[in-house]
Amino acid sequence: MRNFPKAVIFLFICFIFQGAGYVGTPPNLNDYFQAERQESQSEGFLDIQKEKLTPPPKLDPKLLQKQLAPSDYSNLQLQVLRPAKKPAYYNDLLDLKTTVESLQEATKTSEVQNFCACVNIQKFYLEGFLDKYKNSPQAKQDIYPAVKDVVVYSQAVANQWYTAVDNIQYVSYNSYNGAYQPAAIRAKVNVLDKKLSNLKKMIESAELSF
Repeated sequence: MRNFPKAVIFLFICFIFQGAGYVGTPPNLNDYFQAERQESQSEGFLDIQKEKLTPPPKLDPKLLQKQLAPSDYSNLQLQVLRPAKKPAYYNDLLDLKTTVESLQEATKTSEVQNFCACVNIQKFYLEGFLDKYKNSPQAKQDIYPAVKDVVVYSQAVANQWYTAVDNIQYVSYNSYNGAYQPAAIRAKVNVLDKKLSNLKKMIESAELSF
């Protein structure tokens, strides 16, 4: 609309000259307003007739009626915040591995009292594992007989070591084919440590299946 004052001034001059006896064809003012209209459109004014407006999409009433129950929300939160629950056997394997690691630590000691005490305590947990799964499919896996072997062998080593220390004043190291010699006892303890290491590998391998 910047040329609008020019059009007004032009009309005013024409009006004065016409009153003073101006003779001739009056100017075509449509050219001025046509220029004004084109300039307005070039400056970004919206032409409603030419603009194509897209109607908003229609919503499906079925989607509006579908809602989740409160229980669905709670289940969804549990799936996000809480990992999948592991079976009881998986948790028992974790406890079994802790027991095995405790026995491995006991094989490093040179004190027979500490070794025997650990063997007797961990025997309680090992036998509990065997009793729990004796009639289950897990009893057919390699872990079950390996635990059985550890229970029997660790108890035998503990008895042999304790007997050797307790009766050393009554028997010589050469008695019973040298079974009470410190080297023989240590060899048995080392064998037990290997059995425990193999059992631990079995447990860790089984954990990967869950």
